[in-house]
Amino acid sequence: MTRNEKIQQAKRVLNENKYSLDAWAILIQDAQEKGINESRDFYESLIAQFPTCGKFWKMYIEAEVRRTKIKLTIQNFIFRSKHEIMIWLKKYDLSLWIERKWT
Repeated sequence: MTRNEKIQQAKRVLNENKYSLDAWAILIQDAQEKGINESRDFYESLIAQFPTCGKFWKMYIEAEVRRTKIKLTIQNFIFRSKHEIMIWLKKYDLSLWIERKWT
């Protein structure tokens, strides 16, 4: 099966079962191989489906970091949805991770 066929099959599986981690894994790998501009919508759908999964948020943020300067990326996330992100960061205590990783 070609790469594109695997991706299409994963999308079909997710239409039937939005929690199929095998299908998500295929699409995550594809997104990581593409640039953030091509995969941003995918990351948005991933974190919308799994909003409390820090691993997926981290993937999304790291993809953005690769594209631009770190502080600008943090500002984009905070200003995009400041209230939501700040509550989430406090709830899952990721402030220490961010401070160590990005300062």
